[in-house]
Parts: sequence; structure tokens; C-alpha cells
Amino acid sequence: DLPNEEGLSLSSQEERQEKAEEIDTAETFRILQCELLKGTAISDWSKERLDGYVKTFEVRKRLYPVYTARFRPADENTWRDMGLYFSFACICADAYEKYRDFRYLNVLLKVNDTLLSQMNRTAFQPERSDQEKMVYALKKEVDFITEICREKGIKWE
Repeated sequence: DLPNEEGLSLSSQEERQEKAEEIDTAETFRILQCELLKGTAISDWSKERLDGYVKTFEVRKRLYPVYTARFRPADENTWRDMGLYFSFACICADAYEKYRDFRYLNVLLKVNDTLLSQMNRTAFQPERSDQEKMVYALKKEVDFITEICREKGIKWE
């Protein structure tokens, strides 16, 4: 049996159910990106997923290709897919722009920081589409911070 948040053990049946309800991050990110680009509010399902990713990223500072239904990584050793980070940065930028919820801006800053630090530490060369996502996310970050400073009367140019 696996321990849950309360320190209690999950039964084998609960463990099987959680495994059956795994969340595919790449597919979920595609859905989120499409919904965020629409002019309307995102679905409750998407909002729940988005907030789940925000919460788990805040805690772990990593993204995983597969999560359990409770937003735990299916495999703790699979966090190195940088493509997920590029997509998540754009999702957070779009979510902040749409909802002006500072949780999304906060995570955008952290994801961008993660990407920049990875690019500095390794011979990592992102694909062209990921480079474009990075430019988009960084530009949005600067725009958001500039706007906040302007709203608060802070001059910083």
C-alpha cells in the first residue's frame, strides 16, 4: 500500500484506480493552450488541470509527462522533457493574461527561470518551435511586469 497525504495507506484498489486515471501532460497542455486562446472562460475540467499543474510545480519545481489523478508524478525520474516547460510557460502567460491571477504570473517567472538556467548549464539547444515559445513567454513576462510597475507608479526604464 502507498501512503496518501494523511499518511494513511491507499488500498490496492485505490492504487489501480489512480493508475487508470493518469494524466498525460502533453495532451493536457494541448487542450489548455487551445482553450486559453479562445475568447471565453476555460472549462471547469481545464481550470482544475491548470490549477493542479500550478500547485504541483510550485511544490516540486518540475514537470512530469504523466501524473496520477492526485497530481503526483507517475515516475519521479521523468522530469527532463524541456518541451513541457516551454509549453507550460506559454500556458501560464496566457492564463495570467486572461485571468490576471498572480499565481499564474508567479509560476511563469519560475518556469522561465528554470528554462534559462537549463539553457545556461547544458549544451541544450531547443528546437525552433521551443525557442519561439521561449521568446513569447519571456516577452509576456516583461510586458506583465512593465504593466504592473506602470499601474503602481514605479518607473524602471
